Amino acid sequence: MIRLLTLPLDGPLDMVRARQRARQIARLLRFDPYDQIGVAAAAFTIASQAVHYQTTAQLRIDIIDGILHLYAESTSSAKKKTKQSPGQSFRFERRLPDAACESPAEDLVWMVEQLDREMPLDWIDEMELQNHETLQLLHVLHTVQEQLRDYLEKKPSVA
Repeated sequence: MIRLLTLPLDGPLDMVRARQRARQIARLLRFDPYDQIGVAAAAFTIASQAVHYQTTAQLRIDIIDGILHLYAESTSSAKKKTKQSPGQSFRFERRLPDAACESPAEDLVWMVEQLDREMPLDWIDEMELQNHETLQLLHVLHTVQEQLRDYLEKKPSVA
């Protein structure tokens, strides 16, 4: 197991930081752009659940047997009493791409540690990037819908 990140989750800014770091890690590991978006969204969802349902928690990002794992781990035995905790926390797993960064584990961990020093959280930039990703995905969706519509209109009917 390679532990790439342990990030304390105490509030909304930590949720955004989790999203940013997870996306950066996905890019570092050479996930394709759409999987990077998915990893970022999953990290935000996991962090959001942890912030809302745990007294204190940490986001964990690990690599185990060629699979990227994202999950929250409680650092407190007490739960918040204001909200009902879901039965099970959201977890995200994605097989590393064939082109994944093949650096030794120690180098990967060091690179992730450098992200905090070299790229501190800028939540406005992160939200702008999220909007850009959403627009990109919507464009792809609309393109595919148009192609499907064209295909169905040209397809000969079966009599």
